[in-house]
Amino acid sequence: MVVVHYSERIGRKPLLLAGFGAQIFRALALAISDADWALVLSQVLDGISGATVGVLTVLTITDVTTGSGRFNLARGAVATLSSLAASISTAASGFVVQKFGLSVGFLAMAAAAVGATLVTGVLLPETKPTTYLD
Repeated sequence: MVVVHYSERIGRKPLLLAGFGAQIFRALALAISDADWALVLSQVLDGISGATVGVLTVLTITDVTTGSGRFNLARGAVATLSSLAASISTAASGFVVQKFGLSVGFLAMAAAAVGATLVTGVLLPETKPTTYLD
Protein backbone atom coordinates (compact mmCIF):
# COMPACT_ATOMS: atom_id res chain seq x y z
CA MET A 1 0.00 0.00 0.00
CA VAL A 2 2.95 2.34 0.60
CA VAL A 3 4.06 2.06 -3.02
CA VAL A 4 0.55 2.81 -4.30
CA HIS A 5 0.22 5.79 -1.96
CA TYR A 6 3.49 7.35 -3.06
CA SER A 7 2.86 6.55 -6.72
CA GLU A 8 -0.22 8.74 -6.49
CA ARG A 9 1.70 11.55 -4.82
CA ILE A 10 4.92 11.67 -6.84
CA GLY A 11 4.15 9.55 -9.88
CA ARG A 12 5.11 6.12 -11.20
CA LYS A 13 8.39 6.94 -12.90
CA PRO A 14 10.37 8.22 -9.87
CA LEU A 15 9.45 5.12 -7.89
CA LEU A 16 10.36 2.81 -10.77
CA LEU A 17 13.73 4.55 -10.97
CA ALA A 18 14.19 4.05 -7.23
CA GLY A 19 13.26 0.37 -7.54
CA PHE A 20 15.76 -0.24 -10.31
CA GLY A 21 18.33 1.90 -8.50
CA ALA A 22 18.03 -0.33 -5.44
CA GLN A 23 19.13 -3.25 -7.63
CA ILE A 24 22.30 -1.38 -8.57
CA PHE A 25 23.29 -0.93 -4.92
CA ARG A 26 22.27 -4.51 -4.12
CA ALA A 27 24.58 -5.93 -6.77
CA LEU A 28 27.44 -3.62 -5.83
CA ALA A 29 27.17 -4.59 -2.15
CA LEU A 30 27.42 -8.27 -3.08
CA ALA A 31 30.28 -7.59 -5.51
CA ILE A 32 32.45 -5.89 -2.90
CA SER A 33 31.80 -8.05 0.14
CA ASP A 34 30.66 -11.48 1.26
CA ALA A 35 30.14 -10.29 4.84
CA ASP A 36 26.87 -10.64 6.69
CA TRP A 37 26.07 -6.93 6.33
CA ALA A 38 26.23 -7.21 2.53
CA LEU A 39 23.83 -10.16 2.53
CA VAL A 40 21.36 -8.43 4.84
CA LEU A 41 21.57 -5.18 2.86
CA SER A 42 21.08 -7.04 -0.40
CA GLN A 43 17.99 -8.80 0.92
CA VAL A 44 16.48 -5.52 2.15
CA LEU A 45 17.18 -3.78 -1.16
CA ASP A 46 15.81 -6.75 -3.11
CA GLY A 47 12.59 -6.63 -1.09
CA ILE A 48 12.21 -2.90 -1.70
CA SER A 49 12.95 -3.29 -5.39
CA GLY A 50 10.69 -6.31 -5.85
CA ALA A 51 7.73 -4.67 -4.14
CA THR A 52 8.20 -1.39 -5.97
CA VAL A 53 8.70 -2.81 -9.45
CA GLY A 54 6.03 -5.49 -8.98
CA VAL A 55 3.32 -3.05 -7.93
CA LEU A 56 4.30 -0.34 -10.39
CA THR A 57 4.35 -2.76 -13.32
CA VAL A 58 0.67 -3.45 -12.77
CA LEU A 59 -0.12 0.24 -12.21
CA THR A 60 1.75 1.27 -15.35
CA ILE A 61 -0.03 -1.35 -17.45
CA THR A 62 -3.33 -0.16 -16.00
CA ASP A 63 -2.49 3.45 -16.84
CA VAL A 64 -1.53 2.61 -20.42
CA THR A 65 -4.46 0.29 -21.17
CA THR A 66 -7.30 2.08 -19.36
CA GLY A 67 -10.38 2.17 -21.55
CA SER A 68 -8.96 -0.16 -24.20
CA GLY A 69 -10.06 -3.49 -22.76
CA ARG A 70 -6.53 -4.82 -23.24
CA PHE A 71 -5.26 -5.01 -19.66
CA ASN A 72 -5.17 -8.82 -19.49
CA LEU A 73 -3.42 -9.09 -22.85
CA ALA A 74 -0.79 -6.52 -21.86
CA ARG A 75 -0.28 -8.08 -18.42
CA GLY A 76 0.16 -11.51 -20.00
CA ALA A 77 2.67 -10.16 -22.52
CA VAL A 78 4.69 -8.44 -19.78
CA ALA A 79 4.61 -11.58 -17.61
CA THR A 80 5.77 -13.72 -20.55
CA LEU A 81 8.63 -11.36 -21.37
CA SER A 82 9.62 -11.16 -17.70
CA SER A 83 9.70 -14.95 -17.46
CA LEU A 84 11.82 -15.24 -20.60
CA ALA A 85 14.21 -12.59 -19.32
CA ALA A 86 14.50 -14.39 -15.97
CA SER A 87 15.34 -17.66 -17.71
CA ILE A 88 17.92 -16.10 -19.99
CA SER A 89 19.51 -14.01 -17.24
CA THR A 90 19.90 -17.04 -14.97
CA ALA A 91 21.80 -18.93 -17.68
CA ALA A 92 23.88 -15.89 -18.62
CA SER A 93 24.72 -15.10 -15.00
CA GLY A 94 25.75 -18.69 -14.38
CA PHE A 95 28.05 -18.57 -17.39
CA VAL A 96 29.64 -15.28 -16.29
CA VAL A 97 30.13 -16.46 -12.71
CA GLN A 98 31.60 -19.78 -13.84
CA LYS A 99 34.07 -18.13 -16.23
CA PHE A 100 34.97 -14.97 -14.32
CA GLY A 101 33.93 -15.35 -10.67
CA LEU A 102 31.29 -14.02 -8.31
CA SER A 103 32.45 -10.41 -8.19
CA VAL A 104 32.34 -10.06 -11.97
CA GLY A 105 28.93 -11.74 -12.00
CA PHE A 106 27.57 -9.20 -9.51
CA LEU A 107 29.18 -6.34 -11.44
CA ALA A 108 27.44 -7.61 -14.58
CA MET A 109 24.18 -7.66 -12.63
CA ALA A 110 24.83 -4.06 -11.54
CA ALA A 111 25.48 -3.11 -15.17
CA ALA A 112 22.16 -4.64 -16.21
CA ALA A 113 20.40 -2.70 -13.45
CA VAL A 114 22.09 0.51 -14.63
CA GLY A 115 20.81 -0.25 -18.13
CA ALA A 116 17.26 -0.82 -16.88
CA THR A 117 17.39 2.41 -14.90
CA LEU A 118 18.66 4.39 -17.88
CA VAL A 119 16.08 2.93 -20.26
CA THR A 120 13.32 3.70 -17.77
CA GLY A 121 14.60 7.22 -17.19
CA VAL A 122 15.01 8.06 -20.86
CA LEU A 123 12.26 6.15 -22.67
CA LEU A 124 9.38 5.68 -20.23
CA PRO A 125 7.07 8.67 -19.86
CA GLU A 126 5.17 9.29 -16.64
CA THR A 127 1.99 7.21 -16.95
CA LYS A 128 0.04 8.48 -13.94
CA PRO A 129 -3.17 9.99 -15.31
CA THR A 130 -4.16 13.51 -14.39
CA THR A 131 -7.79 12.38 -14.07
CA TYR A 132 -9.23 8.93 -13.56
CA LEU A 133 -12.15 7.29 -15.34
CA ASP A 134 -14.75 6.16 -12.82
